[in-house]
Amino acid sequence: MLGLALHQNGALAEARDALETAHGLHPTEPLYATTLGRLHLEAHRPDAAEAVLRPTCGLHPDDTGLGAALALAVAHQGRHAEAEPLLRAALCHAPEDRELAGALGLVLRGTGRAVTAIPLLERAAGTADGLSNLALALSDAGRLPEAIAACAAALALEPLHADAAYNQATALLLAGRYRAAWPGFERRWQRRGHQPPFPHPSPRWQGEPTTGRLLLHAEQGLGDTIQMARFLPALAARHRLLVAVPRTLLDLLRPLAPGATWHALEDRLPGADLHCPLMSLPSVLNIGLADIPGAPYLTAAPLPRVAALPGPRIGMTWAGNPAYPADAGRSLPVEALAPLCRIPGITLISLQKDAAAPPGMLDWSAELGDMAATAAVVAGLDLVISVDTAVAHLAGALGRPVWLLNRHAPCWRWMLNRADSPWYPTLHQFRQPAPGDWGSVIAAVVQKLSTAWDRSTSISTSTPSPAPDGTCTTPPPARSTSGTMSRTSA
Repeated sequence: MLGLALHQNGALAEARDALETAHGLHPTEPLYATTLGRLHLEAHRPDAAEAVLRPTCGLHPDDTGLGAALALAVAHQGRHAEAEPLLRAALCHAPEDRELAGALGLVLRGTGRAVTAIPLLERAAGTADGLSNLALALSDAGRLPEAIAACAAALALEPLHADAAYNQATALLLAGRYRAAWPGFERRWQRRGHQPPFPHPSPRWQGEPTTGRLLLHAEQGLGDTIQMARFLPALAARHRLLVAVPRTLLDLLRPLAPGATWHALEDRLPGADLHCPLMSLPSVLNIGLADIPGAPYLTAAPLPRVAALPGPRIGMTWAGNPAYPADAGRSLPVEALAPLCRIPGITLISLQKDAAAPPGMLDWSAELGDMAATAAVVAGLDLVISVDTAVAHLAGALGRPVWLLNRHAPCWRWMLNRADSPWYPTLHQFRQPAPGDWGSVIAAVVQKLSTAWDRSTSISTSTPSPAPDGTCTTPPPARSTSGTMSRTSA
């Protein structure tokens, strides 16, 4: 009983120690397990909570308190399919429980059901956490003014709430309000469970003139690094740069700043007088939509083997890094590509690493040793079709036509209510009309490819007119940088 008393009095560390002792002596006692599990949840250790709760829950399946705590522990680990029935069962016993409603709302949002999640998250919106979570679902549903307002309300309750500041920033970015977004975007490292990419002893560069050594380092994925590398040439002209990027990008990006000292991010980094993550450059430079350096800014010599293929030559990437938390929403099952593989008169080339190409597609993935090698293939293609992963950024940075197969609730960089991109002029988006609806996306791509092939017209790289909701639309025939879609070989 000591642990329970300590918990009621707010002495959480002492309560946890006492309850662990009590639970060890009485492992079947549901009250001890429930309270200890809740303490682990409050400390953001859902795996430890589940380890305590699950065995006892199995012995007391009718204990609603145990069941609710276990449901939360599973939900907080992102196991949505398992968590949903547990949360629904717990809510049947406690329909007024705001925490359970909010957890179920997050599970529904995490499985692409933002519209269904919103009423549940509204019930849990009495706290800064609840308002911040509600903003995520509102943003996914395209209700950006409401998402921004929800985050503002959260920050009014807790001005230092980093998740609310970051969620507001991503909604602002989706809306194209870049300069208003960057301060909140810089709060990303203070978010719960988010860690800096690596520590560096030098001070952060804030854009001031310097004659010292300035280290610019990659922070997030390969695509993010390619996207932000566009700022390097201008910075290299004014600063003594050290640049650290993943090894696979070294040969590709080095020409952007040949006078800089380049390092692989995987190696020990050198000392510097100042440092700045690449993803912070738009904030440091106060970049608005009109200030984005244009593309192309990368170059690569086309691989002769690609040029020898009959055209049109189209590269395909259908999946991202499975370690990315939201990868399930952005990646395609390979079976969904079958209609593309049946289009006559085109040559499809797999640019997908570590995955077998489907029938009807050339598989050169084993030869794509680094991104420079991939760039040599992309440079000889007439078109790249890709989900939201590094290859889409690579194609856009090389100035090649690229069709982005995009999820319904896109990443901030692709914005809403437009099918083009201010980052890559040669990119066109085919966005899901509803969450998970890849069939409509593939059908639109097949129609566009078939139309272009039949009419021997150019692959469009123009800015199309988006539908009112920003979903995929077929762009009109327009200028091309890629040659023509024709029956003849290139």
